Amino acid sequence: MAYPSLLQLLPEPLVKRNHPPSTHFFGYPGRISRLGLILCLSAGLLAGVTARAMEAEAKSDEVQPAAPSAEQAAALSPEDQKVFELFEKVGKLFMERRFSEAGEILDEVEKLKPEAQEISMVRAGIFAETGQLGKAREIYAKEVAANPDAFVPNFNLVELLCMEKKYDEAREGFEKLLVKFPENDFLQFKILLTCLAQNKMTEAAVWAQKLQRQVQTPIMIYAAAAISLRSGDLEMGKKLILLAENQFGAGNQFLLYQSLAGINLVLQSDYPPKSDKN
Repeated sequence: MAYPSLLQLLPEPLVKRNHPPSTHFFGYPGRISRLGLILCLSAGLLAGVTARAMEAEAKSDEVQPAAPSAEQAAALSPEDQKVFELFEKVGKLFMERRFSEAGEILDEVEKLKPEAQEISMVRAGIFAETGQLGKAREIYAKEVAANPDAFVPNFNLVELLCMEKKYDEAREGFEKLLVKFPENDFLQFKILLTCLAQNKMTEAAVWAQKLQRQVQTPIMIYAAAAISLRSGDLEMGKKLILLAENQFGAGNQFLLYQSLAGINLVLQSDYPPKSDKN
């Protein structure tokens, strides 16, 4: 079974309600769990982000539950409840970058539920974050071979190229994925960042224009922030990051912020951002 998270790290407008088929995200519809975050934390996976979902959210008063219902919680066996709690610990340790401890807890999960497919993807995330890119690539490649249309492992394989600073190859990979997932704004954002990493400002501006939507989105704001920061306008870049934080919820833009950190536009340790007045 998939283990939902009690802590939802992303606000509803950031996540498309209908994720691409066979991704390893789990949790409640329209949400992404902490373990969903770990599956591709390297540069911040944001699967299924679309303007359509954001525009629909802006017009809807629907609120998704952030935690299991009483019935769902009661349905968990003692063993499943234990696994659920261990996954939560892994997520917390991962966010704190305590990867060795996270791996030890993950070993406990594997002993209890060796068949849980989330385990390999989480372990790949740990490998990637600790510089063991070859091991991470092997896991993602196996996942892609088993399900060629799965978004998450396909994305992660390309993201490893970003970690290796092979930006031309990464951009080509993201563009190929964009053909499969044409409504995924995060892919366009990642392409924009590969351009900025190589100081290709004109190309980055083109991708920023493609991200313009009728309803303002966090990705739109972060795209503008990234261009400002790369252009040397640090004040404007920081203002835009704070704007996204204030408009879409404090602490909710970690994945986007980490993507900027991946190309050295910000320090990962500076998140959540603070106003100069603080």
